[in-house]
Amino acid sequence: MPQKDFVVWLDEKTYIAVDFTTVQGIIISFVIRLMLISEEGEHNLARYDTAHGTPHRDIVSPSNRVTQKDWLTDLEFQDAMAYGINDFKENHENYVEKWIAQRNASRSTAGNRKKTAHGDTPNRKSRRKNAP
Repeated sequence: MPQKDFVVWLDEKTYIAVDFTTVQGIIISFVIRLMLISEEGEHNLARYDTAHGTPHRDIVSPSNRVTQKDWLTDLEFQDAMAYGINDFKENHENYVEKWIAQRNASRSTAGNRKKTAHGDTPNRKSRRKNAP
């Protein structure tokens, strides 16, 4: 079972990583990842793969959790692989914008939680400590 991989650069910070396995020239499994390079490292924004025996797309959050799964039940593996590569080539800017917006929103939310936990409102220990 030959395993093959290649990378398609979309811009200086975004690329598609493709890994697939064939038997007698037929694709039997694949994973296609849309990757973003940032100051914090490399991030998987979305992927098409054949896990669970059916091709599908996973949208991945900045916390590396799958937030959406779309099944491609009408496509054969080789057609789904071509579809995924093409989708990422044509729409990578949209994926990147949405992922960055989610990351910024989660950072903002995390900052607000920290401010509440350590800001103006005293926590229970400090209230007990100051109680008569």
